[in-house]
Amino acid sequence: SHPSYVPSTSLKDEGIAVDLHVFRKKFLKNFFLIYDEYCNKGFHEIKKLWISNTCHLNSTIKISRHNKIYTGIFDTIDDQGMLIIKNDDGKRLSFSNSSIGVIDDKK
Repeated sequence: SHPSYVPSTSLKDEGIAVDLHVFRKKFLKNFFLIYDEYCNKGFHEIKKLWISNTCHLNSTIKISRHNKIYTGIFDTIDDQGMLIIKNDDGKRLSFSNSSIGVIDDKK
């Protein structure tokens, strides 16, 4: 499930046909290539790949953790994979697992 403020669709609804066997094969091939890179080179390489592919970097996001909402600019992920935001005061806050949503995509 996803938050109601995040629009969603399906490939089928968009008229895109995907062969399950081809998708599974390509997905697993890429998954294991990245996993092998992680095992051989560590998280740093995966972090660079992840950051280069994120679409919400420098966007305002809100994070729900322990019944409290935090709002800030999505800055990066750190070397432990934690999400880093900058709040209105410029303070950097880190989050490891939370409910995250984009509220103002500036990209």
